[in-house]
Amino acid sequence: MENTSNPPPSAEVVDKNAGLKESLTKCGRFTEIKTENPDIRRKFFTRHMKSVFQKDLTYKRFPTDREFPSFICSGRDLDDKIVVHPKDFQSIRSQLKYLRFEKSGIHLWGVFSACYFAPGEPIVEYTGELVRLSVTEARQKYYETEGNHGSYIFRLDDDLYIDATHKGGIARFLNHSCDPNCKTCVVEAGGQRHIVIFAKKKIEPFEELTYDYNLPYESKEKAIVCLCGSPKCRGYLNYTDKKDIENEPDDIPYPVNES
Repeated sequence: MENTSNPPPSAEVVDKNAGLKESLTKCGRFTEIKTENPDIRRKFFTRHMKSVFQKDLTYKRFPTDREFPSFICSGRDLDDKIVVHPKDFQSIRSQLKYLRFEKSGIHLWGVFSACYFAPGEPIVEYTGELVRLSVTEARQKYYETEGNHGSYIFRLDDDLYIDATHKGGIARFLNHSCDPNCKTCVVEAGGQRHIVIFAKKKIEPFEELTYDYNLPYESKEKAIVCLCGSPKCRGYLNYTDKKDIENEPDDIPYPVNES
């Protein structure tokens, strides 16, 4: 029988040092970047987003809303939780266009900013499967046999957890750092709790987004080597040989969370 299907596209070799020339005036969100050279990509995003601030973008989407601007700036003085209107919370999901999925210098793939984020600004919601404690415990035992020590699981409350191990949004690809530029916290909207990733410090365009996984400490046999490369690197994600562990206070007082 004659094969009527379309033939596979021919492979095209792209010079890794080739920059963009034809579409530099277009919006960065719609422009395909055909190079993996990090310097060229960084220059591209910096040029396009140099005058764009996340706060300005959210103000334009909610010009008449008074609650959302106060929420967007509330990262410096949060108490035990954040409560926002459900409509305001939807804006966090619309901010995905200001993120980039790129090769990471820390480990495999990571998530990078495409604009400036000020300290305390929400960046993205951490999404995944909503499961109960009993299911989480059963899954955790299975994940450990695969070498996964729960780095994709977040605790919402005493009985509900978010598991993004196999299903989840782009936030699941954020890498760990012992000196992160992001922080997770619980946001309550419409009576429902969500995990939201906030900027912990000023974040530049094309900067990789990271947060501290805060994995529970285990025996040295189960230790996971940390690859963050930070001067504050602890060496391992889930092990320490220090007898007294002191957690450094955050620059911004976030709500208590399980991150």
